[in-house]
Amino acid sequence: MSAVTDTASAIKDQSYHLLSLKNNGGLVIPSEGTVRVVRAAEWVIHQASASCKRSQPIKLLEIMYIVRKKMGSEDVLALGEHIGDPQ
Repeated sequence: MSAVTDTASAIKDQSYHLLSLKNNGGLVIPSEGTVRVVRAAEWVIHQASASCKRSQPIKLLEIMYIVRKKMGSEDVLALGEHIGDPQ
């Protein structure tokens, strides 16, 4: 089971109704980019857990490396929009 769903699905099936009920000014629906990164990380962890060859648990740096490799050079979190935007 995935920890997240994409925004479009959330709107359709009300997956985020608990966030709406509990929202005291801080909970928001994650962006599409955030959902993609979390799903990629879940996939990596699941693959590592399913592998019978692993004698050690997967390390955080290994997860980060594989997720970055899967994402490639794409700016999934739209960080480029914030670089030149002074607060």
